[in-house]
Amino acid sequence: MMVFYFCKKCKRKWWHPIERCPYCFERLSEAESKNYKVIAKAKVFIPTLLHPKTPYYVLALEGEKGERFIFKSKKEKKVGENFEIKKRKEKEKEKEKEIFKKNIKN
Repeated sequence: MMVFYFCKKCKRKWWHPIERCPYCFERLSEAESKNYKVIAKAKVFIPTLLHPKTPYYVLALEGEKGERFIFKSKKEKKVGENFEIKKRKEKEKEKEKEIFKKNIKN
């Protein structure tokens, strides 16, 4: 599950679990659940070091305000279908932060 973080002061968005905005040093807030529309998709069969389990889907999503980004999914979605990103539970947040910190040290 992907969660977005945003800075209330400078309005920048982040996909990584960081605590403060690198530009203005304000604490980041976790975005509310949002609906996105699938505008393109690809099915990936070739494994990599970071994505060893295949097949998986890469979705191009467009938000309500026109923002676009790429999202990896285990489930196939059709172009034009709605896609909801939900808030994560506290356990998932802590686990992701630990993994992120380990990867930065290496």
